[in-house]
Amino acid sequence: MAYFERTGSNTFRATEHVSGAWDIKTQHIAPALGLLVHAIELDHAARRADDQLRINRLSYDILGTLPVDVVEVEVEVLRPGRTIELVQATMSAAGRAGVILRAWLLQPSSTGTIAGSALPRLPSPDEVAPWDPTSIWPGGFIESAEVRRTTTEPGRGVVWSRTAQPLLADESTSRLAGFIGMVDIANGMNVRVDPGEVAFPNVDLTVHLFRQPAGEWVGLDTTVSFGATGAGLTSSVLHDVHGPVGTVAQALTVRPTAQQPIEVVAYDDTWPGQFDKVATVLRDALDGIPSQVEHVGSTSIRGLAAKPILDIDVIVDETDVPRALRAMEDAGYQHRGNLGVVGREAFFAPDVEPRRHVYLCTAGTLNVRNHLAVREVLTRREDLRDAYGAVKQQLADEPGMDIDTYLARKTDVLQKVLAESDLTADELQQIRELNNPND
Repeated sequence: MAYFERTGSNTFRATEHVSGAWDIKTQHIAPALGLLVHAIELDHAARRADDQLRINRLSYDILGTLPVDVVEVEVEVLRPGRTIELVQATMSAAGRAGVILRAWLLQPSSTGTIAGSALPRLPSPDEVAPWDPTSIWPGGFIESAEVRRTTTEPGRGVVWSRTAQPLLADESTSRLAGFIGMVDIANGMNVRVDPGEVAFPNVDLTVHLFRQPAGEWVGLDTTVSFGATGAGLTSSVLHDVHGPVGTVAQALTVRPTAQQPIEVVAYDDTWPGQFDKVATVLRDALDGIPSQVEHVGSTSIRGLAAKPILDIDVIVDETDVPRALRAMEDAGYQHRGNLGVVGREAFFAPDVEPRRHVYLCTAGTLNVRNHLAVREVLTRREDLRDAYGAVKQQLADEPGMDIDTYLARKTDVLQKVLAESDLTADELQQIRELNNPND
């Protein structure tokens, strides 16, 4: 059985061999990418039978999932030309676009005398051991793929793959369409982490070719990289059995799926030094902007058990927020918005260590006064510090504790702490409602 069956001039039914791998109820996107190539090739042949250009770049944007059902494909020429064309193909289901392909087609010319590449060749498929991808991934597409793999470390390795399934039933398709229909497999063959604990689907796929592939095998020399802020990249050199043919890159959204345990540890004497290093960078970035960089939260209080993540408030006047925001972005911090807290802008840090939450805060707001008040009271009142630490540790030790429950159940002891500050009764109630909206 093929991956797709034609049901009309521009409609196709996905078969069971297309299902998986993140969700077996939806399509593995790989065969769809090949089908879109086929649609562009058919359209081009009908328009330019005597003057055919060749596909040299394929850039896919994956807008969402597609059902294992009927899909529709539409092709349009975005940039016609005698020697270069840009063509777009869109695959939709029930009127909703799922994948958009933009392909550059170039006029071939005779460059055989200078052809070559410094990209290293892969060992042949016969030299690479068979591997069963269903040991990691479910779904009909993965079951249909023959895979040979060598892994040198997590996220790094060599894969050869092919399939006995035709791309389209009862219809010839090109070697290029079949080849591209296997390329998306790159992201799952040399994983960095267990996909049961972290999801890392790709949101796009871009192929650049310097020659047309031949044969049934698709070779992938792959590296998977994860950043510190939820972004990833799978990059591969593409091969056929004759050598390299191009490259493919896939942008990933990296999402931990397993519930992370709440970790509370004893006070660490290195936390003040970690803060000082981060604060120095931030103060340099904010040079010329009146500001305070404050170490707040539990790690700022000597002797207090805490989650090992620094909390840092960058405090500026309201009129200086736009300038400070740009300065922090220039220093590598990625703006996340206010996350629902007025007067506070959150950021992803540009590096992993030290672990930290960094906020740009408007001076005088309740959020800032709350943080500074907690720090001031717990610094001078060891009895409250110890009581607060004990509650935190008790909550963290409870099986299945989640972060929302953890924050809510700290509210009572925090209210006792804040009652020793100069915050008003109305402000204390606002803080209680913010920390525990269901109270």
